[in-house]
Amino acid sequence: MIKTAVLEQLLGNESFISFVKTPSPDVNKPLESEVYKSELAKVKADTAKNKGFLIGLYESLKLGDINEAEYRELKSTYESRMASLAESENDLRVKIQNSIRLELATEKARNSTVSVRTAADLTAEVVEQTVNRIVVYEKERIDVTLCFGADVIDNERGA
Repeated sequence: MIKTAVLEQLLGNESFISFVKTPSPDVNKPLESEVYKSELAKVKADTAKNKGFLIGLYESLKLGDINEAEYRELKSTYESRMASLAESENDLRVKIQNSIRLELATEKARNSTVSVRTAADLTAEVVEQTVNRIVVYEKERIDVTLCFGADVIDNERGA
């Protein structure tokens, strides 16, 4: 009964069918983690640039090109930018880790579900890779929540 509900959910779901029929990521589309890595490189470059500005700012103060008030105001601006960049860097690192985990889980799910056609094909590995939650209610009603790729599909199945 549960295997049948899971199979119906998998085979009756257009997103899942599309997911299985796409054996590998589109080579022309960069992985999400790579996009985040590119953004992280830009943030690091901006941080280095602002550090350089701070050093130059101090040198300008020592040379008398700017006064103390200008130095403090500009220093505050650069430090504020650097704090914001540090926060962005931390956020991007978390996004990179999460997207890599999702990419690996997606590929694992894809590999384990390519051959699913009948209830007999549903192994523990397939269920582990594709099903987030199964809830069995009274009167043989079953709720199957799938999770694969970026999709989380939540449909109720009744018998």
